[in-house]
Amino acid sequence: MNQPVRIAFLGDCFLGGRPEQFHLDESLARMLGQVDLVVVNQEGPLTDLTHPTQDKCSLVSSPGAAAVLRSWNVGVATLANNHMFDYGWDGFAQTRSALTRQGIQIVGAGRDLAEASQPLILTLGGQRVALLAYSWAFVQTTCATESTFGCAPLDAELMVAQVSRLARAVDHVIVLPHWGYCDYRLPTPEQRVLARRVADAGARAIIGNHSHVVQGLDWRGGRLIAYSLGNFVFAAFDDRGTPAAVRADNVKAGVVVIELAT
Repeated sequence: MNQPVRIAFLGDCFLGGRPEQFHLDESLARMLGQVDLVVVNQEGPLTDLTHPTQDKCSLVSSPGAAAVLRSWNVGVATLANNHMFDYGWDGFAQTRSALTRQGIQIVGAGRDLAEASQPLILTLGGQRVALLAYSWAFVQTTCATESTFGCAPLDAELMVAQVSRLARAVDHVIVLPHWGYCDYRLPTPEQRVLARRVADAGARAIIGNHSHVVQGLDWRGGRLIAYSLGNFVFAAFDDRGTPAAVRADNVKAGVVVIELAT
């Protein structure tokens, strides 16, 4: 039997223009330093670009945020979310460079559908773990196609097919969906149906984000479904020139730690 592996999952993370101002509680930092892997949803690009490419609420953090994430022991960032391409391909490319320079691997976005939906396969404690990330087009996500850049789309048939194939090739498959509605404290019926399909296809855990509030946990045949972890860190931001500070009741987040063994 291989050594058990512990993975911590953090919620939506947006550090804004002054990432150095954020510091973890000592006990939380110690806990994150003791697990084998920390995975975060990096909400929006890390770039020095100043002009978004779309007329929407756009988020941008300083490239220096990558070093802050690394100091928190983050090893993987999912980039499949509705803000990742707010500053176009160049903003994404700077994000990828900033993260990889810090040794943080990425999943969920790329130059086309093949790259965006490519699983990230890691070997941890002798176990092969595959991570897949997807984002819902309905929430203004730039979704990749066969010939255009973007995020892996939250497409049920794609997800089930990928999970089914990977479940036969690796020890564990973990799915990271960006889905649902902001401020909803419960998942939609459609999310629950999709989560169960993905779990039945072989996903060991489904760890979601996007609602900015913590939603419930579910189990499907011993497989964990965490619909949304809420905001791990979320800086104040402007929505097309108007300050839009995060609501006080939206700053609480869950950290899910799972232990995998074969």
